[in-house]
Amino acid sequence: MSWRILVPIKAIEVSKTRLSGVTQRPADHPDLVRALQLDTLWALAGLGDLLAGIYVVSSEDVLYAPPKVHRLSDHGGGLNSALATAASEIQSQFPDSELAAVVGDLPALRPEELRAALQAATGLPRAFVADRTGVGTTMLTVGAGVALQPMFGRDSAARHRASGAIELPAGPSVRTDVDTAEDLALCLQLGVGPRTAALSGMLVDVGIVNQRRA
Repeated sequence: MSWRILVPIKAIEVSKTRLSGVTQRPADHPDLVRALQLDTLWALAGLGDLLAGIYVVSSEDVLYAPPKVHRLSDHGGGLNSALATAASEIQSQFPDSELAAVVGDLPALRPEELRAALQAATGLPRAFVADRTGVGTTMLTVGAGVALQPMFGRDSAARHRASGAIELPAGPSVRTDVDTAEDLALCLQLGVGPRTAALSGMLVDVGIVNQRRA
């Protein structure tokens, strides 16, 4: 079974405002945001035969994205509304496909850890992966023909759980998204993709030791 993966991507100028000040120069902030997004997309592309396609839900094109990436328009109404609309579009075209919504800020993502989580989700009507804090959600999956019902945002893990979605085990690279400087530091320690790694010297916290992914 192969998966079609939705990835919500905000416009660069309004994305990751809580990371403002992490780069030594404010002008480098957009480059950092773009690096987080691209390392996530390229890690997803590493799923190989488990991947049927990547669908970026965004109001703008994402440059330098890997092959198999398609853009679906963000129809507005907020993250969950945009994802629900995009999921319906994909399911109408590919009714037999399993579908996953993955956040776009997993720069340390390892394809083998994501593969294990998706394999655990196979056959389940609806499932999710909580973030490292256990409060947020980094991935939501549904089986063929099942409505996505995304509930990303504040306390999303609890809300997905209460809605009947099954919580999945997952490795740290799947659970560590980046909203704060602490999150970014943890990703750097896990080992980030090459685009984020290349910007590590521009960060304010020069004490962070960057460990490139092997």
